Amino acid sequence: MRHIYYAFRKALTMFLVSKGQHKSLNLQWSLMAAIMNSLDSRQFRTLYLANGEDVLNNGMYACAWYFSSILSQFRLIGCSHPTVESTVNDLERSGWKDLQGPPLPGAVLIWEEIQFPEDNEPHMHIGFSIGGTRAVSMNYLTGVPVEHDMTFNGTRELKRCLWHEHLRQRH
Repeated sequence: MRHIYYAFRKALTMFLVSKGQHKSLNLQWSLMAAIMNSLDSRQFRTLYLANGEDVLNNGMYACAWYFSSILSQFRLIGCSHPTVESTVNDLERSGWKDLQGPPLPGAVLIWEEIQFPEDNEPHMHIGFSIGGTRAVSMNYLTGVPVEHDMTFNGTRELKRCLWHEHLRQRH
């Protein structure tokens, strides 16, 4: 996975040089801008199977799709995923490590499973730290990314916080 990241970095650097704009890329700031610019976007609500079924159910099950789509834009994971489980597997393969201490802006947050009243099934949840006690993730009721308290005002326990070393470096 590291080779994909370096190929992306090289291509971006070559593009910037060709435009006379060779400057270091701040990956953490760029990721944070993408996260904040995605708030209230309806873009991540649907993903259709060949038979026409929307596996994200108009955004109810879209947290992994949203989250992995943002990270894959920056080559911080391999690709977008429709499930939290497959996203977490990709994060681990892509070099994300458990972060000790308070979550940094851009860190990955994984919450405990809860049961949705709509289907009575347990669901994992994933999103981003934006610093302090704030987070951004998909709201399963509205189907859009929203900013919220990291513990959902004390109603949901944070299980893991992950960090990638590339977010600390300028590229």
